[in-house]
Amino acid sequence: MPAERLASTSDPSSRHPQPLRENELSGYRLPRRKPTAPKRIALLIGVRDYPGEHALRTPLEDIRVVGAALEARSFVCRRLENPTQDELVAALEAFTADNKDAEQAVLYFSGHGFEHAGHGAVLPRDFPFPPNGENLHTDAVSVWELEEAFRDCGGVGVLVLDACRITLTGSDADRWTQIGVRRGQPVGDQSGLFVAWSTSAGALAYDGNGATSRYSAAFADAVRDHTIDFETAFANIGRAVDEGGQPQHPWIRSGLRRAAAWTDLPRFHQPTIVQTPLSNINHGPLTMTRDPAGGRLLITGRNRALWSVTVPGAERTRAVLLANLALAGDILPDGLVVAEEEIGIRRFWLDGSSTTCPLEEDCYGLRAAPEGASALAYGGKWLSILDLSGPAPVVAAHHDLSFYPYGAAFQDSRTAWLVGSHGAVARIDIPTGSVVEVTERSPYVGHFYDVAVLEDGDLVITGGEGSVRRCRPEAGRPTLLTRHTKIDYGGFEPVPDTADLRLNELWITRRGSEDVLFCDVSPDGPMVAVGLAGGDVHALDLRDGAPAGKWPSRLDDMSLQGVAFAGDGTLAVLHGDGAVTLARPI
Repeated sequence: MPAERLASTSDPSSRHPQPLRENELSGYRLPRRKPTAPKRIALLIGVRDYPGEHALRTPLEDIRVVGAALEARSFVCRRLENPTQDELVAALEAFTADNKDAEQAVLYFSGHGFEHAGHGAVLPRDFPFPPNGENLHTDAVSVWELEEAFRDCGGVGVLVLDACRITLTGSDADRWTQIGVRRGQPVGDQSGLFVAWSTSAGALAYDGNGATSRYSAAFADAVRDHTIDFETAFANIGRAVDEGGQPQHPWIRSGLRRAAAWTDLPRFHQPTIVQTPLSNINHGPLTMTRDPAGGRLLITGRNRALWSVTVPGAERTRAVLLANLALAGDILPDGLVVAEEEIGIRRFWLDGSSTTCPLEEDCYGLRAAPEGASALAYGGKWLSILDLSGPAPVVAAHHDLSFYPYGAAFQDSRTAWLVGSHGAVARIDIPTGSVVEVTERSPYVGHFYDVAVLEDGDLVITGGEGSVRRCRPEAGRPTLLTRHTKIDYGGFEPVPDTADLRLNELWITRRGSEDVLFCDVSPDGPMVAVGLAGGDVHALDLRDGAPAGKWPSRLDDMSLQGVAFAGDGTLAVLHGDGAVTLARPI
C-alpha cells in the first residue's frame, strides 16, 4: 500500500450528517464492576459413634464426601463429627446467624432419625437408647429445630436428612403424640427452604455396604453435576438410591421461590428483547462488540449507522450516521475505531472529529487492543496490523494469508490470536508485526469462527461442526488443556478422545452440523457464552466444561450476529433483525 495513502484526516461535517456530540461516547470506559463472590455455607453433621449396637459405619465418611463436592462448588463447609445434643444445638444457633446473608445455605445430617405423626427428630451421640416418647422429647433434636435454623436465611436453604424415619408404636407413640416434639412444631412448607429425606415416611435409611451410604454418594454426585435445578437433581438422587438394592425411596419438599442449582456461576433473569432502532431496517451486515470495562455495546451496520446499547438499562443511543456502511468496529478508551465501506479504517474521537486510514479492500473484521494503541483489521485472505498511537490510524504491517480469517482476540498489548478457515490458528506479534501460523490446516478440519482469551492465557476457540475448544498456548502452540466425558445437557455431548490432534474438542453440539459462530467470556471469568448458527446461545462453565444455561433462538429470526457480556455480567445477543436480547444476572 503506498505510504501517502496510509492516513488522512476528514472533516466531520462532510462525513457525518449527524456528528458525534462529546457526551455520546463519554460512557464507553465505565469503571469495571467485578461481581462479588456469592456466599455459600454448609453445616455437615455426622454421628457415627452411637453406643454399642447402635453405632453406624458411614456418617463421618458421608460428610467428608458431601463436603468435598460442596467445596468444589465454592461452599464454605463446617463439619461436625459425633456431636452431643448441646453441641448440635450450639452449632445450629451459629449456623442461623451465619446464613442471614448467604445466597445458598446447606444443612446435612447423617445419623439416626425417627418420625411419628409428622414430627421428626435426629439423634445426637449422647442420646439414651432405646428411643421412646420421653427421651425423643428431651434428648433428641427435632426436625423443626433444623428447619428453624433457616428462618432468617437470605437466600436458598437446603436441609438434607440422611436418616431413618421409623415410627413409634404402642405407649411410646401415645406419649409422643401427647407431648409433641421438643421446642416446637412442624412449620410446613417454609418459604425459601428445600427439604430432602433419604427415605420415605416410616421407612429405614440404610447405612450402606461401602465407604458411604447410597444416599450420600448420590447426593455428592448431584452436587458435582451442578447445572440442573434442585428438583431435577433430587429426582435423580431418588432414582439412583431406588436402584441401589434394598428398598429406600427418598422424599423431598420444596418451598423455593425460584429455580436454584448447585452453581457459583451467574444466574440470569428471563431474557428480554430490546427493539433497537435498527430493528426495522434491513440493510447491511451487523456486528457487535463490547467495552470490557463498562456497560456499553457497540453495534455496527444497518443503514450506515453506529449504535450503542447501554446495559443493564437497555438505553438505546444512536452514536453516529455514516456516509458509508459500517462493516465492523470496536471501542477504544477515547472513542471508536470502525471499518467503513469505501473509506477504510475511521477513528472517531470524543469531540466529534475523525481520522481515516484507507484500505485496498473492504474490512469485515476489526479488533482493538484493550489499551487502544493497536488493532487488527482483516477480510478476504489478508490481515493488517494497525498502529493507533498517533492521531490517525496507520497500517504498521500487512500480510497476505493462506486462509480466510474469521475471528481475532488480543491476549495482551503484544500478542493477538487469529482463527479462520480449515482449522487455522495464527499468533500475531504486535511489536514486530509478524504472523505465525501455529496449526496444520486440513480440508477435513472444520472452520474456526471466533476466539476469546481467558485470564489465565488459555484460548476458547469456536468452530464448525458445533465445536468449542479450550486450549493452552504452550511454546507458542495451542494444545489441548482438558477433556470431559460427562456433558449431556442442553444439546451438548462429549467428543471422543483423539490424542493426535493438537486442538481437540471439549464440547460439541448434539446437532453436530451446526456451527458455533461467536463466543465471549464473562467479566469475572468462570463462564463463556457461545452462539450457534441456528440462533441458540449456550453458557458453559470454563472450569469443567459443564453447561450452565441456554437461551433458545427467537422464532421470528433464526440468525445470530453476535454475543457479548457487558461489564455488569449482562449477556447480550444480537439477532439478524437488529434486535438485542438481554439476559441480566440475578
